[in-house]
Amino acid sequence: PQDVAAGARASAQIGPEGGSLTLDDGAELRVPAGALANPVTLTLTRTDDPIPAGYRGHSALYRFAPAGLSFVRPVRVRSPYRGDVSSAGLYWSRQGGGYERLTAVDDGRAMEGFARHFSEGFVGTPLSDGGFDDVPDVAVDVPSTTDLGTDAGVTDLGQPTDVPVVPDVPVVLDVPVVPDVPV
Repeated sequence: PQDVAAGARASAQIGPEGGSLTLDDGAELRVPAGALANPVTLTLTRTDDPIPAGYRGHSALYRFAPAGLSFVRPVRVRSPYRGDVSSAGLYWSRQGGGYERLTAVDDGRAMEGFARHFSEGFVGTPLSDGGFDDVPDVAVDVPSTTDLGTDAGVTDLGQPTDVPVVPDVPVVLDVPVVPDVPV
């Protein structure tokens, strides 16, 4: 794998063998082996662009190019942040517009998650009057650390779990039967 550090922008040709791009602030893109069928020049840029309307930013807005590129296997993205992020998440632009919250791991300095296409990402908190019900977590197929290869440097990120549906069960009260007693 090829590591490139270039300040606010990193670019390299990455192919089927995988590789990574790293910025000086700790932002990172890690492409696992098999995610790309052919070599492609990939770019990771820390922008000075404002965080999208509707969000309070805790990181820079990062741009991943070429825009719209899809991967056979998910790629790992890491975004460093600053400030209180107790209610923040890792947001990734949707191909059709808007942003979705990725399932992410927070190590106290950065959030890491998995994405299937290139776009923009940041750590932020939605600005909404109604709480966070309108910002769903989006599950992404999270590969195991063995799927990423031994050089991926990923610790246990866990797997999304399915919660079984429990059917409604009638409640039966244990009430003693009192026999008829003549008076």
